[in-house]
Amino acid sequence: MASRSCKSNNTVQCSASTKRHSEESLERPSKKSRTSPSSPSDSSVSSRPWIVTGESTTSSKRKSTADETEEGPRKRSRVTPIPAEDHRETSCGSFHNEDAQPSSDLEDHDVPKISRLAKAIKAAFEEKYVEQELLGKGGFGAVFAGYRRQDNMPVAIKHIHLSSVDIIKVPGDSGDRELPLEVALLQQANPPESGPSAVVGLLNWYVVGQEVIIVLERPVPCMDLGDYFKTRQFPMPEHEAKIIGKQLVDALIEIHSRGVFHRDIKMENILIETGSDVPRVRIIDFGCGTFVTEEAYTSGPGTPMYRSPEWIINRRYKAEPATVWQLGVLLYKMVHGYFPFNYPKNKVFGNLYVRNNLSNNCQDFLQSCLLKTLEDRPTLEILKDHPWLV
Repeated sequence: MASRSCKSNNTVQCSASTKRHSEESLERPSKKSRTSPSSPSDSSVSSRPWIVTGESTTSSKRKSTADETEEGPRKRSRVTPIPAEDHRETSCGSFHNEDAQPSSDLEDHDVPKISRLAKAIKAAFEEKYVEQELLGKGGFGAVFAGYRRQDNMPVAIKHIHLSSVDIIKVPGDSGDRELPLEVALLQQANPPESGPSAVVGLLNWYVVGQEVIIVLERPVPCMDLGDYFKTRQFPMPEHEAKIIGKQLVDALIEIHSRGVFHRDIKMENILIETGSDVPRVRIIDFGCGTFVTEEAYTSGPGTPMYRSPEWIINRRYKAEPATVWQLGVLLYKMVHGYFPFNYPKNKVFGNLYVRNNLSNNCQDFLQSCLLKTLEDRPTLEILKDHPWLV
């Protein structure tokens, strides 16, 4: 499992602690700044981050993100009116909720009172969920398996240090509220009324002490696409890759249509449910995500081997072309067994090799996703109707 650590003050810094790809050595070290426009949310938020609890009404083994990214200005989303400046000025210690204890009661750093409240929130979490074995950990925190006591529903419980969490403002009926960016993205990508979704469901979230705890749906049985790939014929037969590719295109259209940009589509961030004859794709880990905007992004391009040529050339990229590139890299690796480009310069100057024993439609699909100029790449909607997937 990949690992990272993130720190959110005025910007968010992410550093990779996983095995480095050869591409990383040729790209300059960088910082990560997530864009953080906001979206409506149903989670409740309290007056201090160490006593926050929130819930989602929706119902995942989680992999972390390995990336090093470039610091840049936050972008304003077309799906929200909240200015980016407000997000940068957000303090992790200024959550508000009508049901929470008034902040004036805690102004003098009443440590015993804070401790009692934190213990109460933790007790509420433990009353509802049982935490079990570790699924993985890294600089960002840790993810545990678990289940919900009420009905034994499997869950994934993600612990993140508060200092690693980006906080955004979200408009609500009684004014702006503040909540973790990842929570806001999950709520918008998979709202309660949406029905079945490719995005794993957010169940609850809490802030206890210096930790944010996010409780997610955990499909069983399942494995991430990287592990699934290793269990199949190597490289994966084209007809199997096509089943996964079609679902991925549909899932990414769904996510983008709701104004969410995942930014880190790769094998480790895709779960494959294996309980039926046809594997089902689920998308996880929105920790490096942001909201869709028409403007170019200058930070957070995702895992090095999946970065697009436009990032290498001018440290800028756009949401849909970058997603299409990542999709192409992923599917290329599935049917070839290796990445299409081993070095950044090859993405810009090299030629793409595609196996000639693949069908013409498959070759064309991969080549169109991996066009070097972002304007030349097809949209996700065009890919949905590509002959290879029809």
